[in-house]
Formats: sequence, C-alpha cells, structure tokens
Amino acid sequence: MPQISVIVPVYNVEPYLRRCVDSILAQTFTDFELILVDDGSTDRSGAICDAFAQRDLRVRVIRQENGGQSSARNAGLDAARGTYICFIDSDDSVSKDLLEKAIHPLLNGAELSVFQHCEIFPKGLENESEYIPGDIAIHDQQERLEFIVSQLLQGKIGWGMGRMFRREIIEKNHIRFIDNRKIFAEDLCFSLYYCIFVSKISVIPDVLYHYYVRDDSTMGQQKTVLNAGRMQELCKELFTFYSAHSEGKILLEHFPIIYFFVVENEINRNRKELGLSMFDMRKRLVESIRDYSFLQKQMRGLRNERELLFRVYKDARQVGYTINRAEYYAGGNEALFILKRFSTAAAAFADKALKKRSTGRNRLYKPGASHENDIPSEQNEQEASIHSKGN
Repeated sequence: MPQISVIVPVYNVEPYLRRCVDSILAQTFTDFELILVDDGSTDRSGAICDAFAQRDLRVRVIRQENGGQSSARNAGLDAARGTYICFIDSDDSVSKDLLEKAIHPLLNGAELSVFQHCEIFPKGLENESEYIPGDIAIHDQQERLEFIVSQLLQGKIGWGMGRMFRREIIEKNHIRFIDNRKIFAEDLCFSLYYCIFVSKISVIPDVLYHYYVRDDSTMGQQKTVLNAGRMQELCKELFTFYSAHSEGKILLEHFPIIYFFVVENEINRNRKELGLSMFDMRKRLVESIRDYSFLQKQMRGLRNERELLFRVYKDARQVGYTINRAEYYAGGNEALFILKRFSTAAAAFADKALKKRSTGRNRLYKPGASHENDIPSEQNEQEASIHSKGN
C-alpha cells in the first residue's frame, strides 16, 4: 500500500490540470498514489486524467456525476489506501519536495502536518503565509479549546490548504466533507472536525503549496457574495458533530465563541471587499441568514466568553469591541424593520451615528433618539484591529 494518498478533485480545469498533476508526479518522495476524481467535467479534463493514468501507474482516475468539490474529495477518501492524506486543488501546484517534507512530522508522531502556502495573483503578485513554525502540543480539552479559538479560527495555521492528515483518524471518526453547496468553507469545517481528535500538530516553515487566485474559480466567484448563511449552516454541522463525540463537549460549552469567529470572518471578508459600513453590513447579514434566532442566541452568548476572548486578544478594549459587535449583529431583524419603515434620510442618519465614539452597549435605532453610544465607531474598529494584530 502507498504511504500517501494525494486526492485531487477535477472539474473543468483543462487549462490548469497538467500543471497541477505534473508538479505532483515530480515529487522527490515517490511512495504515493494520486487519485484524480473527475466530477463530471464537460471539457477535456477527463481525457487528460486518463492520459496521466496510462503514463504513470500511481495515478488512479475515479469518475462520478457532478456533485461538487466536497463530493469529489469524499469519493477520493473512500478510495484512498494510503496511511496519510493530502488534498490538492486541480488549478494549483506544489513544490517537488512537498510530500517528503510534509510526511516527516507525521512519521515522528504528529497527527497533523501544516505547511506554508503562497498565493499567486493574476498580475504576478505573490503573498506567502507566515505561520509560526514549531510543534503544538495539546494535553487536555481546555488546551484544545484554546488552540481552536486562538490559533485555528484566527488563521494562524490556515484553514484548508497546506495540510497532511492521518487517514486512521479520518476513518475512525467518520470525518467527511460537508456538501459545499450547503455550507461555505468546507475545508475549514473538515479541519474543525479533525482537530478535536489530535494532540500534536507540527507546522513546518517551508512554502510548499502554490495557490493560484482566479476570478473564475469557486472562491473568486464568491468575492462579493456574503456567505454568512452558509457559514451558519457550517456552525450547525459543527454543533451536530461535536454533540456526537465526547471530544467536542468543551467546544459545545463555549459554542458562541466558535460561532462568532466563524461567521464574523465571513462578515469581515465581505465588508472589506465591498467597503461597506457596519449599518449596511448588518442589513446584508439579516438578508443572508434564514434562522436569525440561532444567530441571536449565539451572538448574545458571547457575553459569557469574556475570559476566553481575553486569552485570544490579551486586550480588554478589544474584548469589549468584540462583544459589542456581537450585540449589534444580534439586533439585525429590528434593524431591517427600521430600514424598511423609515426613509433613506433616517438610514443615513443612523449610518452617520456609527462613526461616533462608542461608550456603551448597543441599542436599536429609533427616530429622534441619540445613537452616539450604540456601537464601536469605525475609528475604534481600526484601533482594535491594529492592536489585535500587534499581539
């Protein structure tokens, strides 16, 4: 049996597929199988897969009707025979020593190997990840909670790309990708499943994965879309999974903080992309979320997570800003009602109020009322962001 199974979902990537597969077959570590899952491609991607399989016995081709990237990855997992699993997207490429370097920590006791990646933009600009190299030891459930909240959900070891897993952990705990048409960031969900079962993670310093940013890719097409609703569905899947495993008990006890960071990461991404005010962002949030009562329960539950938030930020001001934002998001239904009922001028007045300094908890916008203390101002948010990055 091969030591590593490399799984590549393939769907209509004819211009990029050869680059990807060539980089995998050129690996200095050779004891691997390459599973190409043709997810119902309508271009020549399937024929390209077949040509590679004829040329190299390590290549296996699986065909299925189009079911999405998660379905294709799961098909690859079902067919995998390797001790270790690595996922690579079909429009990306990897360094020739990826498998050799990524497997080393796993052979020495690690249960998750994380490596650096490089984003490559259409105009040639590059942006390398800066994960802090070293071993992360998790001794108990409290340390696991703090690792997930303060490192994984803060992007300090990335979310999806740049990982090698132990297949035994995946199969023993029935871990699979959730349909990416139902949730957003299915690779984050997979990592949040997997990491409740690991005690040692190794982060290596080498840039081994090359992620090509394309406007017509799955992620590129989501640039201006607020996927908060699908992120909430991700959180519901997490809640169900953690409820079924004793290792997830402590995460259930602190679920509001998990929920907040998952959903607000998407809010911040979309707000930055579109340059929206907090007021307009909350309107989009209300429109994106179907089950707003679930959001309100989780966001308001963040009030009880001050101690854990302080361990993340190490800054009492940032903790206050964070809880205040959660309170603001939780008032979304009422905010949309006011937007619909009152004039554009009233909405503009409310938006202007957002820019004034905050000294207290959120209140709903009411005609004729003062809103100076409603939520953190743009200036405070920037100060908090700068302060947070410095820690």
